[in-house]
Parts: sequence; C-alpha cells; structure tokens
Amino acid sequence: MKNYSLNYKLHLSVLISGFLFLGCTEDSTQENNQLENSQTSSLTESLIDFDNLLVETTWDTEDIKDKVVYLANEVDGEKWMDVYNSGLVRLKCLEGKSHRTELKEDKGDENSLSFFKEMNYTATLTSIPEEGVTIAQIHNRGGVERPWIRIFVDDDNFIKIKTTNTCPTCEDSDDSDYSEYEGPLYTSGSDFSVAIKTEKGKAKITITTDGETYSNTLTPEEDWADFSDDFYLKAGVYTEGYDKQPQLKFSSFSISH
Repeated sequence: MKNYSLNYKLHLSVLISGFLFLGCTEDSTQENNQLENSQTSSLTESLIDFDNLLVETTWDTEDIKDKVVYLANEVDGEKWMDVYNSGLVRLKCLEGKSHRTELKEDKGDENSLSFFKEMNYTATLTSIPEEGVTIAQIHNRGGVERPWIRIFVDDDNFIKIKTTNTCPTCEDSDDSDYSEYEGPLYTSGSDFSVAIKTEKGKAKITITTDGETYSNTLTPEEDWADFSDDFYLKAGVYTEGYDKQPQLKFSSFSISH
C-alpha cells in the first residue's frame, strides 16, 4: 500500500449492484456451504471504482494530529477500510474524539459553491459513540480551522446538520458561532442516504432514513467570503466519543461534477 502525496483529478463513481444465487445439490453439506458463501457475496458483479479519491485515517498513528492519506483505490483488507466480496465498502475509526477514517476529494478539486457538484451515498452505521459521529462534511482548504458543514449522528440518534457561521479561522472552536438543524431519527444498523448538491452559491442537503426525508438548502455567512473557491467534500466516520469504534458500510457512493 502506497502512501499518497501527488495530486490527481477526481472522477469517482461507486456503483453497487448484484444478485443472490443458491444452487441445488444432493449433498446437504455442500448446500450449506453454498448458502454461507452466497450470504457473504450476495452482491456479485459489483463495480467499485474509487479512481483517485483519497482516504485519510488516524488508525495507523493513533494520533489525531498525525493523519495518514492513501489513494482509496489502493486500500483493501485493512481494519480501518475493507472492500467486501459483496461490494460493500467498510470504514472504521478508532475510538476517541477527532479520530477519523474518511473518503475525501483530492487537493485541486476544491470549488466554489457556484460550481455544480453532487455527492450521493447510501450506508449503514453501527457502534455509534456516546457523543455522536460525523458522517459527511463540506470542508474548505482555504486555511480554515473547521468545516462549513458537518452532517452527524448525534448522541440522541437524530441525524443533524451543523454549520459554522463565524470565524472559521479561529483556533479555538468556542470563538465561532454555529447553527444546528435536526433531521430524521436514525436506528443503528439501518440504511440511510445522504445527498449533497452545490450550485448557485448554495448547498442542498437531503437525508433519508426509515422512510423519512429531511432537506435543507444553506448558504455560507459572510465570514466565508474569503474562502469561497476552496470547498470540497468528505464522507466517512469522524468520531466525537470515546467509548466505541464507529463503523460505516457504503452500499453506494458517487460524486458527479
């Protein structure tokens, strides 16, 4: 596995599709083996193409200030990222505030919110920490200290959106003002979908789970004006708690421009 340092152009499309096939046999032992194998690879013919998307993790260093970055399409079979035979993609991070394992756009792929970009994924989340876990972000590479938008599962199990409104460059997060929006209630282990679409200077976020859909369109406050061309997308697990190692399993993922 190669540590990543060069810039690449992102073209990501993760498509998951498949079928379940169980053959008949006169040998009951063979039939049981076939059943077991079908359960672990029920989504055959899956296509996973991370292209040059990056994955960033603190798993290797165990230090939140020492993140390691790899090309996502070169990672498999790790405790913190695994591509299953079924086509599912699992991300996991260490317990402890600010540990993370996240897919993210490469340097050079930052854009203004006026630029059309859309991220869609469907996943399941388990081992939710007592203080919650971030599952998607609109971050910024203009020299800020925190993301503009965080989508997270809170400790009350509601999926929420948090925006940084003021002073994104302040080292102390308490010096910034924030807004929080409550989306649908989430049940651990169930499917949820996140869609983030940017265009016309705004970001539309749609969250769906357990038959409930929440949508909100947001615009950055004036404090973000100096960083308007530097937004990029992230998704994965970024923990706020100390008691569990959150785990996210993607069944579909795409970013389109």
